[in-house]
Amino acid sequence: MPNEPQIICAQRQYGVVVDLGMYVINEGDKLHDNVFEELDLLEEWLRRIAETLNRYLYSTLEKQYEFLISDAAIKESILSNDYLFTSDGRSANYLEQLTKRKH
Repeated sequence: MPNEPQIICAQRQYGVVVDLGMYVINEGDKLHDNVFEELDLLEEWLRRIAETLNRYLYSTLEKQYEFLISDAAIKESILSNDYLFTSDGRSANYLEQLTKRKH
């Protein structure tokens, strides 16, 4: 297990692997069970954090996608890139290149 947290990907799902340095704590006959309870709480907390992050990232990507396919974004792209179209909606950028060749 690596010393530093690492992001892993398995079948389009991501996860984080962390070595918490967990070792059995044994002092004679006494096991420290509360350590394992705290580690369970930590694991649950990390899971909730990961789920919150996943929801945020998904929501952000979804909003960005919705904007990119919106009429406003398409219009902005056409205008800012100086795309040309014929009256029936076909690309006319090649016409501009043809007119430059004649001069």
